[in-house]
Amino acid sequence: MSNIVVTAVAGVVGLILFVVMLVIIVASRQRFSSCGVDQPGASEEANSIPASYLGFYRRAGAEYGIPWNVLAGIGKVESDHGRDNSSGVHSGENYAGAGGPMQFLQATWNTFGVDGNDDGRRDRYDPADAIPGAANYLKHNHADRGGAKLRKAIWFYNHSWAYVDLVLLWAKRYGANDFSPDADAGVDIGGAAGCGFDSGTDPSIAGPFAQRVIAYAKKWLGLPYQFGGGTFSGPTVGDNSNGSGKPGFDCSGLVVYSFYQASKGKIKLPRTTYDQVDVGHRIAASQMQPGDLLFPNEHHVGIYLGGGKFIEAPHTGAVVRISPIAGRGFFAAVHIDTPGGDQ
Repeated sequence: MSNIVVTAVAGVVGLILFVVMLVIIVASRQRFSSCGVDQPGASEEANSIPASYLGFYRRAGAEYGIPWNVLAGIGKVESDHGRDNSSGVHSGENYAGAGGPMQFLQATWNTFGVDGNDDGRRDRYDPADAIPGAANYLKHNHADRGGAKLRKAIWFYNHSWAYVDLVLLWAKRYGANDFSPDADAGVDIGGAAGCGFDSGTDPSIAGPFAQRVIAYAKKWLGLPYQFGGGTFSGPTVGDNSNGSGKPGFDCSGLVVYSFYQASKGKIKLPRTTYDQVDVGHRIAASQMQPGDLLFPNEHHVGIYLGGGKFIEAPHTGAVVRISPIAGRGFFAAVHIDTPGGDQ
């Protein structure tokens, strides 16, 4: 009898393990979406990509509407996902003047480089910056439209059709069977509504307090970004990350200032994005109204304006601006209660 029981238990355990493995395999092959951006699934070979790089590829792909595995294909060809120790990958430049894991020329980086980790610097040697920088450059050349435009955008990255074919070869190997680089609009970037945003929200319906918040933020349109810049009173030099020596705002600094001034000093929000996301009331993207806080990712915040737009202090090298929310991703949205019920 005991042998029968042991055999039965072993059979049950084996069945459970089989089901768990099956779930893991299926999940690894599923497509994943971020804010309306339908990204390809991942093959088993994608597990060979360093976890940090895989995360950067997926995040940048979702944010810029570029297939993540195309970014991974470029990363593989250019530097083996940062594992290549050749000159120019981790420091310096190669024979052609390119540097970093995604091999940017300095002039190209100056135009398309991104502060992906919101540390106030655009560093082409940091994969957290270089990978979204590559996505930004590809999007500029219409890679998000798929098909022939995707191939041409990769060609602009490195003027060689053999290079394009090699990148797409790796992209196919990393992506699941649902990836087709030849399909037009292979990634559905969608509009604001892809994230559940009501892109038709009329900014004019904002309540009096929200209108004041937005007005104080708009007051500084065109002001250069400054990492660490901004207090309750206005723009500050911060750490002078843009080298201008002039006052400015970072993303959370602009939010702190706008709410403090609009509330006449009654609302003192925390200084950092990481703390601001935990104040007020979390709401769904579809519930956002003008004046609410929009967090495209955990490192960035802006003020929702309605009409599919928000105002932000984006990153070093940029200025306070009004930007479309389509394709930017969605991490969280927060509604801040106002003193005295003035909404």
